Amino acid sequence: MKKRYVGERLDTGCVVVVYDQADEKKWYFLPPRNDIRNHSPDGFEWGYGGSGPAQLSLALLCDCFESVILGEALYQRFKWVWTAHQNGDTWELIDEELWKIVEDMQTYDDTRRVQRNPNSRTGQVPPAQDRPPPGNGGESDRGDTTRETSPTS
Repeated sequence: MKKRYVGERLDTGCVVVVYDQADEKKWYFLPPRNDIRNHSPDGFEWGYGGSGPAQLSLALLCDCFESVILGEALYQRFKWVWTAHQNGDTWELIDEELWKIVEDMQTYDDTRRVQRNPNSRTGQVPPAQDRPPPGNGGESDRGDTTRETSPTS
């Protein structure tokens, strides 16, 4: 399922709704994933680098990747790259944009790593052509979506 994430700050707190891009009638509230990390029992937030934005970043990545492993590995960095910069009471993000943000984060990290050590091998997040199709039933939670790649491949 291709997903569209919509965040809104209400008087009662922040909510994020996940829509199926193919059928907008199919939607659900983004689970906060306090079962993985309980940064913010009070819920999601954005626009700064605190516990609410950390909880949102973790929830977004786990949902988009359908992988706790990748979500946990990347959410703190994602918080500073994207979540902390969302100003205002609403935002929208599609899953392809989220993947691109994470790929760009990794490209930056890989470039810095290669500059320090040209023989390093990287690959926490698979490039677009190697991603599993969405909705693979949670297979990625076992870590099968990661592989080592050379920065030149």
